[in-house]
Amino acid sequence: LKPLWYRLRSTYFLPCRLYEYKEFLRACVSHGYKMHLLISFWRLVSSKTSILDGRYIILRHDIDSDVSTAKKMWIIEQELGVQLSFYFRLCTFDFNLMRSIEQSGSEAGYHYEELATFAKQHGIRRPEELSSFMPEIQHNFVRNIRMLRQQSGVPIASVASHGDFANRYLGVANQVLLESNKLRKSLDMEVEAYDASLMASVTSRCSDAQYPAWWKPYNPLEAVQRLDPVIYILIHPGLWERNRIELFRQDVSRLIEGIKYHLSK
Repeated sequence: LKPLWYRLRSTYFLPCRLYEYKEFLRACVSHGYKMHLLISFWRLVSSKTSILDGRYIILRHDIDSDVSTAKKMWIIEQELGVQLSFYFRLCTFDFNLMRSIEQSGSEAGYHYEELATFAKQHGIRRPEELSSFMPEIQHNFVRNIRMLRQQSGVPIASVASHGDFANRYLGVANQVLLESNKLRKSLDMEVEAYDASLMASVTSRCSDAQYPAWWKPYNPLEAVQRLDPVIYILIHPGLWERNRIELFRQDVSRLIEGIKYHLSK
């Protein structure tokens, strides 16, 4: 029962931690780190500029839910004078916020999940079934990103794969659909958040986590205090402030999706 209680408490009963987030950012800056967008760091390393003498933090927000908390985090970052990356799903896109983020010097990108969505819609249960459908899945991705660029006015030069229960069941990540360099070039897509060519420069990689761990595999402030050269941090706004109505809606939606998927075929 303890894991269930941890999940319920983490989801619905923890207090707002945005002040803690602000202090976390201050600690990063106070140790001499330059905060980078994912796209700006990629352009730095891909230009062959030496990063050996600097300290860099790439901080990315995956907005799986709770756009209102993402906006509060962005406001905090503006107060501290740092620019960071925000990745929106189709179900969390806020065009006005995206435009504001871009105009402030931060980055708004796409948190895509077309492969998982297709698998759930068509009841695909085996990974080998996906290959014949890949052109259609890629077509869906192209259609969606073009629509999002047009409606938001944001360039979306980088994207980040979302992790869904269907990906875990199949053992296939969404970024498989971007293995085609031809597809990337046709969309002027510069980098995917998990590209090996980007991650090769990273010396420490951490993500926030559910209560009681808070971070995995460890608190990135440990890497900051060690003065690790390049620290990559993943943040989920929904873990820092509990929008209970939104979280309950998402939990019900995931439960229904899971039942439908496991009953398919």
